[in-house]
Amino acid sequence: IEGIPKISVLIICYKQEELIKRAINSLLAQKDYIYEICVSDDCSPDRTWEVLQEYDKQYPGLFKLLQNRPNVGIFENIEYTWTMPTGDMIYQLAGDDECGEGWFKTVIEYIQNNHIDYKNELFCIYGDFQAKYPNGDSYIASNRMVTLGLDCVSLSLRKRVYNRSVCYSIRILKKFIKESKGRSYEAEAAMDRQLQIISQKNYYIPVVGN
Repeated sequence: IEGIPKISVLIICYKQEELIKRAINSLLAQKDYIYEICVSDDCSPDRTWEVLQEYDKQYPGLFKLLQNRPNVGIFENIEYTWTMPTGDMIYQLAGDDECGEGWFKTVIEYIQNNHIDYKNELFCIYGDFQAKYPNGDSYIASNRMVTLGLDCVSLSLRKRVYNRSVCYSIRILKKFIKESKGRSYEAEAAMDRQLQIISQKNYYIPVVGN
C-alpha cells in the first residue's frame, strides 16, 4: 500500500498543567510522523488550558483543542475525543503518560514493510508499555499474546492484553458506541473492550509505545 498513514493522537487531560507538557513534548519529538494532536481538557481549574493554547500558537495547524464546560468526567471526556480526529490511524495518550521514543516511526515502517491496508482494514498494532515508579523501579508489560491466535476479547478481560501502546484504524473508532453514563466507572470496561471486539486483524511490535 502506497503512502504514509496519517496518525491522529487523542489526549484527555484534567489538572495537569505540568504533566501535560511531558506528554506533549514526547509527541513533538516525533512530530514528523504525526498528522494531528487532538486534546480535550475537562475544564481544568489550573493552567492546563493556557498551556495547551501556548502549544497551539507555537505549532499552528498541529493541534485541535477542546475545553469542556462544565467538567464532564473522564469517560465522557474520552468520548468527546472520538469526534475530533480526521487521520487514518488513532493513538490514545493520557495527559499524565508519555509516548515511547520512536514509536510512530516504528509503526509506520511496520505498516509499509507488511503492506497493511491501513485505509480499509479494521486492525490494531500493539506495542509494549512501561510503568515507572517514583523510586526508580519500573516494569514492562507486553502485548505479545495478540500474536498467539487467541481471542483478544478474552485476553483483554483476563488482563493479558492492554489498550495502552496501541495504534488502530480510524475505521474502528468510527464504530465505537458511546458507553459513558455520566461518571460511572462501570462504563470503563465496556469502552475498552470495543477495540478488541471490532478489530479484525491484530499485529504486535516488541517496542515500548507508552
